[in-house]
Amino acid sequence: MVPLAFTSRNWENGVTVPMGDADAFRETAEKATGDAAGLRIMGEGAQATAEGMSWEGIIGDLEERLVEVIDCHRTKHRHETLAVTAE
Repeated sequence: MVPLAFTSRNWENGVTVPMGDADAFRETAEKATGDAAGLRIMGEGAQATAEGMSWEGIIGDLEERLVEVIDCHRTKHRHETLAVTAE
């Protein structure tokens, strides 16, 4: 079982670009489509990654991330509350 957080390895089983960066997306797409052998290898890597995953692992990782977000949100608001009451 592979945790979701560690499934994406750039140019091994997929590619990532910064959100909203159209130039990076275009450059990455051009690079990927210009390398048929690299795409085939990356596809094999993606298949191997998917075969090593389970729904239990995916949901477990999602739950952990949601708890982290909730804890961070609570901590942030706790600090804001303390700052207001300290005045």
